[in-house]
Amino acid sequence: MKSTVVAEELRVRKRIALLAAGSTLMTATPALAQGVVQDTGSGDALVTLLEGTTPSIYPGQDAWIAVPWTVSNSEAREFKVTSIASDGIEIGYPENTGTFTSLSRDDTLSVYEIDYTAIRVRVDPLAPAPRVLNITLSYVSDTGPVTQTVVLPVAIDETPFVGQGLALGGGQLGNLARTETAWFSVDLEGLANSSNVELRVLDSGPFTVAYPAERDHSRPSLGRNLAAQDRDRAAIRLSSQDVEPGDYTILVEASYFVGITPLRTTVERVITVEEGATTGPGGGPEVLYDSAVSPGDWVINSEGTDTATTGQWDISVPEATSWNGNDTQLGYTPSGAPGVITTGARGSGTGANDVDGGRTSALSPRISLPAGEQVEMTLSYYFAYLQNATTADYFRLSVVTENGTETLVFKKGKAKIKEAKWKTKTFDLSSYAGQDIYLLVEAADEGSGSLVEAAVADIVIQTLG
Repeated sequence: MKSTVVAEELRVRKRIALLAAGSTLMTATPALAQGVVQDTGSGDALVTLLEGTTPSIYPGQDAWIAVPWTVSNSEAREFKVTSIASDGIEIGYPENTGTFTSLSRDDTLSVYEIDYTAIRVRVDPLAPAPRVLNITLSYVSDTGPVTQTVVLPVAIDETPFVGQGLALGGGQLGNLARTETAWFSVDLEGLANSSNVELRVLDSGPFTVAYPAERDHSRPSLGRNLAAQDRDRAAIRLSSQDVEPGDYTILVEASYFVGITPLRTTVERVITVEEGATTGPGGGPEVLYDSAVSPGDWVINSEGTDTATTGQWDISVPEATSWNGNDTQLGYTPSGAPGVITTGARGSGTGANDVDGGRTSALSPRISLPAGEQVEMTLSYYFAYLQNATTADYFRLSVVTENGTETLVFKKGKAKIKEAKWKTKTFDLSSYAGQDIYLLVEAADEGSGSLVEAAVADIVIQTLG
């Protein structure tokens, strides 16, 4: 029997090493444990953890780790593992289990068998020590239900990174009139997996600089991380006040981490100040509406018919919420400016401020579209729910005119986990040229109580010039 167990352990450890090595480009193969992390809990403590720490994880990257278990004197059935991570560590579970993880073969651990559970881990480079996963495992033994808790230290790969992790777009950034305020986008390109990316203007020349959400920096539109070979942008706002026409250079810096290594990348960009306006009919695209500039003009429950008891739309930069590693509300908008959110405040925890009790709606300000122009709208949105959702739950985005309402986006809930992830879409509004329009967003929890969150942000409507 002993030789069989040893062979099984070696086989499983080989699978663990392969999984860990494939999870991220810079995750080390786990070493064999020198000891066993002690379990504490209720019932018979039958299951034993076979590793003293996680595999070595490279900060700022997603890593799937394998946590190996064995059992000595009773079969462990209906095996489930959940985890709460310490500050600065995010976790997730396999898609097929959603809110927990189980064994690789099935949900039963036989006597002397070795099997593992998979957990996705991302460690922030600034995560404070001690870095741990507080694991709870539950199963049914021959003597009944058992719950155990395990504290598993998270090992960090501290290999220094040499080089640049990202590149910033250079050259001409754009034009301003002598007195004007406008938003500009700085392009970013990932050269390595970079995290905690922040962009600042170090030298603004004659201009006044502002950033989304009144922060002291800007972030990539899709989040604070930028993967190798990915591209993104970060927004800055420049204001000129009676600036003489000419070309002016500003100095832009991105600060970030690759692994545990802090890095900075700088670039010079050129702003051209002109005598007249830089946008408008005959002068290129004209911005007709920008929610980042005028975010607060929406009317909540404009018809007085909403029924939702919580999670009503508001104008805010959302606070992050998650459930067992699944993002239910993201803690940012792509530009960082306030968006239309189903109650952006986190409240007492996940589910405290999600949509409950029915429908909530929000109506945009009136937007006038010029006749004879091609008009385009770009925006970002998400619709998130957990496995208790039903098809009675929904998110809808519509265009409202005096002639009626047209639905642009309609998403229904399903009995599965749908994480919050920003999606950017572009719509042709040219058929509404010459009309006044409104945008109507709706979200509803119309079935049995379920977790529903939605958001819309960075709405830009402009002519194509």
